[in-house]
Amino acid sequence: MSDRDLQIERYLQGEMSEAEKVQFEQLIAQDSELGEEVSFQLGVQKALWNEDENSFRSELNRLEKSHQINLKRRRFWVAAASIALLACIAGLWLFLPKDQNELFQAYFSPQPNIYQPITRSTGESSTINQGLIAYEKGEWKEALRHFSELDKSEKPEFVILYEGNCLLALGDFSTAKQALDPLLNSQDGTLRHRAGWYWALAQLKLGQKKEAKSQLEQLTEEEGPFQEKSKELIRLLP
Repeated sequence: MSDRDLQIERYLQGEMSEAEKVQFEQLIAQDSELGEEVSFQLGVQKALWNEDENSFRSELNRLEKSHQINLKRRRFWVAAASIALLACIAGLWLFLPKDQNELFQAYFSPQPNIYQPITRSTGESSTINQGLIAYEKGEWKEALRHFSELDKSEKPEFVILYEGNCLLALGDFSTAKQALDPLLNSQDGTLRHRAGWYWALAQLKLGQKKEAKSQLEQLTEEEGPFQEKSKELIRLLP
């Protein structure tokens, strides 16, 4: 296995430090081929969580067709996935997350900035804009510093969602849950759905599996970006 493959494996298994993770995600953003490989391998990893072998094979075929990565490397990862499947069938489950920490690492990815485009012109220095610039760079503490300067009564809900994500990325799960609490009653259904997902991940990391599962079950009943992921995660919870 090459150094590149080892890096990808460490990233997907949550074995990187926060600094390594940020650096690697910057590489992903700059290298489209690397991004394709990470996406493909993540898909393979999730396909492994299918208990049914036929479902696994079907998902693997779909992944092969949808990712335009180097054929030789793709065959390598398909072969590795097939070996992993045999291990799973044998009851070893070597490649699957084993506790809430690994599940969190497998499923947590900071919410992309989709609510307000940032302006990089020299004349734009609003607090929100500066916070978003830091957020997109993965500079979580700096983003929080800017967001905290906003008046609570005038702070847009999407900023609160990003604050929660910053706190999750920094490992402050209790404060992240508290920050996201108000969004669970948001009138914006899609934003409420997104907040509910990250709230559930915070609860999972805090060891509150019952609360996390209850929230995830609610998300499975709603149309939203995390509906299917919620179903997957529920299946993996002990």
